[in-house]
Amino acid sequence: MPGSFYGLTTILLSSIGKLHLY
Repeated sequence: MPGSFYGLTTILLSSIGKLHLY
């Protein structure tokens, strides 16, 4: 399960990064 949690965290970080870019 840790892998899935890490994946979700990465997606959240990418979304936040995109929001900061725009």
